[in-house]
Amino acid sequence: MMQAALDAWAAANGRSLTSSEEYAVAKMRLFQAFDEGVVPLTAEAARQVRLVVDETNLEALLKMLNI
Repeated sequence: MMQAALDAWAAANGRSLTSSEEYAVAKMRLFQAFDEGVVPLTAEAARQVRLVVDETNLEALLKMLNI
């Protein structure tokens, strides 16, 4: 979770996401990565993958959660 994305969302919506909402968004991003087939199968490959929630995907992930 990129703090800048969380801060921007909070400023635009008048509240911060709760810790449960942040967890749900992170989990949705992981599920999305599984669906896209980008989750590595080995620890070595995992070092190359960065799954982030930022300004480019936060709104879409929140929409999936009806937030």
